[in-house]
Amino acid sequence: MTKPGWTYERSVELPERPERVWRALTDAAELTRWFAEGADVDARAGGRYRFWGRRIPGMPTRERAHQRITRFDAGREIAFEWEIEGVETEAILVVEPVGDAPERTRLRLRHKFPAPPAVAEPRDLVERIWNLALASLEAYLAE
Repeated sequence: MTKPGWTYERSVELPERPERVWRALTDAAELTRWFAEGADVDARAGGRYRFWGRRIPGMPTRERAHQRITRFDAGREIAFEWEIEGVETEAILVVEPVGDAPERTRLRLRHKFPAPPAVAEPRDLVERIWNLALASLEAYLAE
């Protein structure tokens, strides 16, 4: 990644209804079951979407977690600020039904970077973060 301004995009289908996926993404207790050791959510535009713990890059403590919701469309879209390796990014998660399969959900992800994180392989870092998070979410939903 040599140019500033990069967006990581991904789409996955999950084995649950959209309402269930939405709850897993926006309920603090559920976030701690599949994503982070700690979470604090005030589900509204401008509200908190804080998460922290060992599995979160650069976010080892509650005190350092300062993520904020930038866009919120209940049941459909949540966007939040997330500092990764010193770069303020925006992650956008969109929940959609999959055609005529009400028991499946498409989760579209866009993670915007105004500049690359200062690590040796920034694309690999972002890919690893989301591979782990999405695999964990899918396993959690399948429980």
